[in-house]
Amino acid sequence: MDRDAPLTLPDRARPDHLADLLPAPRARASSDSVGFDASGITQMSFPLVHLILSTLAAREGDAKVIIYGGTDPFFEAFTTLGLFSNMMKLEFAA
Repeated sequence: MDRDAPLTLPDRARPDHLADLLPAPRARASSDSVGFDASGITQMSFPLVHLILSTLAAREGDAKVIIYGGTDPFFEAFTTLGLFSNMMKLEFAA
């Protein structure tokens, strides 16, 4: 896995996808920025939100969590869960 490449989030969270995704952000140093490709998300669930926010909490210094291609379901999930202010701590890129 390319350490600089964004981690691709599945279109919807399934246990097998989450099991594969969980170790990936932790494998990167806390001082490294982490990107997530959210362009394919059709249904955002709390486990994916939690994965992103826990990755954000683990970053140190100037390290960022960057979201590439967030979809409407991505943004709606944070709002529905009352986590809009947490979402605003993320960086967004096209």
